[in-house]
Amino acid sequence: MNHLLGLALLATTTLTACNQCDIKEGSYTSAGGSEQSTNLILSADNTFVVSHETWQPGHYEKRDTSQLNGEWACTNKRITLNTQRNSYNAELVVIGENPLGLDAASKALLFVANTSEAESYLSKQLLYPDIE
Repeated sequence: MNHLLGLALLATTTLTACNQCDIKEGSYTSAGGSEQSTNLILSADNTFVVSHETWQPGHYEKRDTSQLNGEWACTNKRITLNTQRNSYNAELVVIGENPLGLDAASKALLFVANTSEAESYLSKQLLYPDIE
């Protein structure tokens, strides 16, 4: 009986280690600097919302907003956002020296180019965790 319990504990520990996620729930935002803004909210129930706003120079009050919703999955430093139509992939990266005044050891989500939607606003987007 003890042998079976030990095997069950080992299997559970191995499964947990394989599903480890280094990416935390919360809000991630683009750095700005142009007439657009992207915000990602990762919820504890593995759902997400991405809000993207664009506007003409000097006309922030007339901005256009689009939104993506779906579920997210994570393994180690990689995350996938799944919508009904597409998947978007990102990796947790160390940002290094930057003009934003953030600690060089800070980590952000870097989205890779999406082959099915090369013009997507998430393509090559860098989103920083909101600092509280």
